[in-house]
Amino acid sequence: MRDPYDVITVFQIPNASNTYVSGISYYGAVAGYYFDTTTHTNRGFVRYEHGGFKVFDAPRSAGTFATSINNLGVMTRYFADASTSAPRGFMRDGYGVITVFDPEGSRATLATGINDQGAITGYLYDASFTPHGFVRQP
Repeated sequence: MRDPYDVITVFQIPNASNTYVSGISYYGAVAGYYFDTTTHTNRGFVRYEHGGFKVFDAPRSAGTFATSINNLGVMTRYFADASTSAPRGFMRDGYGVITVFDPEGSRATLATGINDQGAITGYLYDASFTPHGFVRQP
């Protein structure tokens, strides 16, 4: 992470063998995921602008991947459902409440971005594994 003064911050999540950062808010909070060497799963995290971390897992997750965050601290991406292994979309609000969603007809849902109004973009695969884009309105 690089600040306006060209200072780059390198960090690693505790108990992580890999840490991936893929989204940042205007205020400097970052969204990402890592492989947890203790649980042997991918887990989502938010790193707050002051440097603290919050690690989380989507419900029934066999692996959580957070990749985008808006300026309100709302995050999105997907998780692997432990019962089916299928990717499912999720949204995690600034209070830590996770909402799972799948557009109608989806066999796999992958959210890719969220704006400050809460609209989520992404793509899904239907029953014949044909990809389709979607927008989920707040």
